Amino acid sequence: MLKFVDLCPELNSESDSVRRRCINLLGRLLSEPSLHFDGQTAQVFFEFFYKRLGDVAVAEELLKAMNSLLELFPAAVQVWQSL
Repeated sequence: MLKFVDLCPELNSESDSVRRRCINLLGRLLSEPSLHFDGQTAQVFFEFFYKRLGDVAVAEELLKAMNSLLELFPAAVQVWQSL
């Protein structure tokens, strides 16, 4: 999953619609039950999305992805909140 971020320069595209679609795809991948990753990986992605919330053009997609992580890994996200 972390390689996806490295291989996806579209996450930093100047185009709002491209960033929106890319974050939507990443959020869907993270909520896919057949993909197995640990709480530490969930923390990394939660922080990744959180730090981008200032990008209002993609805020809805970011919040949806964060919500998916929260539902799947509540403990991992709680650890991040306490930092």
